[in-house]
Amino acid sequence: MTEHTIPCETFARLCNVLKYLPRADPWCNSVRLEQNLAIVTNREYLVIERIDNPADEPLHIPADPALIAQCLTEATYHSKLHVAANSMLRYAALKTSMGYQFPGNAGLYLDEPCDLERWRSVIPTTMAKKAKGSMCLEAGALANIALSSPSGRITLPEFVDWSVPVVARDAVDPNWCAFFYVREADQPHEPATIPGWLK
Repeated sequence: MTEHTIPCETFARLCNVLKYLPRADPWCNSVRLEQNLAIVTNREYLVIERIDNPADEPLHIPADPALIAQCLTEATYHSKLHVAANSMLRYAALKTSMGYQFPGNAGLYLDEPCDLERWRSVIPTTMAKKAKGSMCLEAGALANIALSSPSGRITLPEFVDWSVPVVARDAVDPNWCAFFYVREADQPHEPATIPGWLK
């Protein structure tokens, strides 16, 4: 049996990333707890937050709307999700600090390895030393990334290279980061310039 813990506020906040795109894969509709990390992705944006969860065995908790609503209610009271997972039985029981019990299996157990298990391969090994291409982001996506951060304020790197994932950091909390591409398909957008009609 493996025990996992994540603050209700953190769980609900990280699920903001999942609001933006429809997710066909069940693991793209979950929060992965892996050692001291909570990881969420919608295949476009990868968000990682360091939490106090020393469990060695990873677990995916479905981003169930009723569970998210309960977490939002209990967040004010600094409540936590407590999960007891048994990988042999492929079953996890979840209870909040205030006594809410998730009905059914609170663990998402997959028969095949999923892309989220390879999340480290998305993270660039170095920061861009000069700008390449331009940033092109949709407002809804950027808003949900900011809403998933602890302070709601994010910073971007000094230089953005459209060919590699860009890192975003919380402006206040050092325990949160996100990675995403700033391009559509495989083509960079033209960098923005001051319109000629303003001259």
